[in-house]
Amino acid sequence: MSSNDAIRLVCFDLGGVIVRICRTWEEGCRAAGLDVRELPLTDELRLARRDLLHAYEVGAIDRASYGQQHSELIEGRYAPEEVLAIEQAWLLGEYDGVDRLIDHLHARAVPTAALSNTNEGHWSQMDHRYPTVNRLQQRLASHLLGMRKPNREIFEAAESHFGVPGSAILYFDDLDDNIHAATAAGWRAHQIDYKQPTAPQIERSLRDYALI
Repeated sequence: MSSNDAIRLVCFDLGGVIVRICRTWEEGCRAAGLDVRELPLTDELRLARRDLLHAYEVGAIDRASYGQQHSELIEGRYAPEEVLAIEQAWLLGEYDGVDRLIDHLHARAVPTAALSNTNEGHWSQMDHRYPTVNRLQQRLASHLLGMRKPNREIFEAAESHFGVPGSAILYFDDLDDNIHAATAAGWRAHQIDYKQPTAPQIERSLRDYALI
C-alpha cells in the first residue's frame, strides 16, 4: 500500500484512458462510414504517415494541411475531406465511470490534470463534447505545447506548468513508451489496458495511494 503523502496531482492521458479511440485506419474508416480502400502500404509510406501525424500533433501543421498532405501521401485514395472525416470519427466516446473518480478526487481536494498527444481537431471535439475531459482542472495538449510524448521535454514542461515535481504526480497512460518515459522522468506512472474498462483500473491505483 502506498502513501498519498507525496501525491499532489493526478494526471491522465486522454485517448485510451478517458476517451475511447480507434486504433487502426480501418477502424477509423468504419467509424466514419467510409469503405476501407487498399493503400500502398510500404515501409516508406508508413513512416511518412507517422511523421505527418506527429507534425500535426505538435502543431507544426494545421488541420486543413494535415488532410491535404495525408491525401497526397496515399495517392488520393481518400480525398482530404475524407481524411478529416476519419480524423473526426476517431474519438468514440468516454469510458464509463471515470467522471465519478475525478469527482471523488476533487471532493478530497486532489488536483487533476491531463497530458495528451492530440491535435487541433480532436482537442476542439473533446472540449465541446466530452464532459469528463472538461472536469479536469488543468489540460495540456501536445499541439499547443509544440512537443509530444514520449519526449522527456514534455514531461518537464508539464511539471513546470503544474508547479509539481514528477515524484508527486500520479500518471495514467495506455502506451508502453509513454509509461517508460514518464517513469524515467520520475513520475509515478501506471499503465492502463485500453481494451478493458478503464475506471476500475484507475480506481485500484487511486485506492492504493489512499486518494479516494
